[in-house]
Amino acid sequence: MLTNSLSKTFDWYLICNYSFSDKWIKRIKADVKKFMVDREKDHLYYDFLNWTKNDNEIMVLTMYAYADIKIPKRFNIIFQLDNTDNFVETNYTITKVILNGWTSTSQITMGHKHITIVEFDNSIPDILNLLSDFKHQGSDKKQIQLGFCEKEHFEIIKTKMEQLAV
Repeated sequence: MLTNSLSKTFDWYLICNYSFSDKWIKRIKADVKKFMVDREKDHLYYDFLNWTKNDNEIMVLTMYAYADIKIPKRFNIIFQLDNTDNFVETNYTITKVILNGWTSTSQITMGHKHITIVEFDNSIPDILNLLSDFKHQGSDKKQIQLGFCEKEHFEIIKTKMEQLAV
């Protein structure tokens, strides 16, 4: 298990690629049910299947994690990867995780894609409208990626990204 203490601070962010519509949420739940039909189920499985999205929640796809991260996980910065000056500071928590679209898990696992449920202390910030809606054949709008991180790491991440862009 790789934890934050073993990775580089400028890598301490999750990349978020897509958001999921209510239609996709139903489909993902059906896919998880199908995958788990002959497997032992735990409270995480039932918690996800019984979950109903609230107005302050969004389901997103996060890409290959920088470390193993136990959930719930609090963050407070969301930023645009290709324009780090576009960011918002807001409190939010990753509350549920679906590993590779198959099964609920108690952590974000390094090197894997995850469907994550993000709950905001207040309303969902407008910056998330930049995300493309998940579709099988791509998206209607330009692919914009967002980063999730903690405020204490943001300046280091931002500086590194600006150096890489030059």
